Amino acid sequence: RTLPEHAAENRTRVAATRVLLIGIGSYNDPSISRLQYARRDVDDLHALLERRIQPRTRLNIRKIVDAEATRARIRTEIQEFLGGAAEADRVILYFSGHGTTRPPTDEAAGDGQARFLLPVDARLTDLGDTAIPFEQLNRWLAHVKARRLLVLLDACYSGGAADRVEGLIRAAGWLTVRS
Repeated sequence: RTLPEHAAENRTRVAATRVLLIGIGSYNDPSISRLQYARRDVDDLHALLERRIQPRTRLNIRKIVDAEATRARIRTEIQEFLGGAAEADRVILYFSGHGTTRPPTDEAAGDGQARFLLPVDARLTDLGDTAIPFEQLNRWLAHVKARRLLVLLDACYSGGAADRVEGLIRAAGWLTVRS
């Protein structure tokens, strides 16, 4: 499909916009360095969305920052809040925090590295049980019914997320842009 065909298909009016903004600057694990601007990035994006989207459609934004951004809470918000969106809705997920890799496991991609997003309660010594593998994020997002889904990951190694959500992208016919 060409981009104009894709755009024409999606011209139907957006019923509502659901946004989940996640920003983690301080982690429980002292071996994970502090990020100075994660919370500010979430606040700035929140303000931008209120100015640009609020006037045209119903906007429902949830922010979870620092201590609130546990693995369990992130999972719940994606599955219940974003998962509760209707097909005609737009869904935006933004994550600003750390990402990391680890040597090959059963979750590793072709390059031999498993990639993870780090929630506030992640432990570098136990990534498998405390971090969010990109493949798990894919499984959580697969249940979002909205035809319009934008995922913005501001984290190290997030460029590899597109490789791991390929099935989700192909299934929905979405366009992927990464740098």
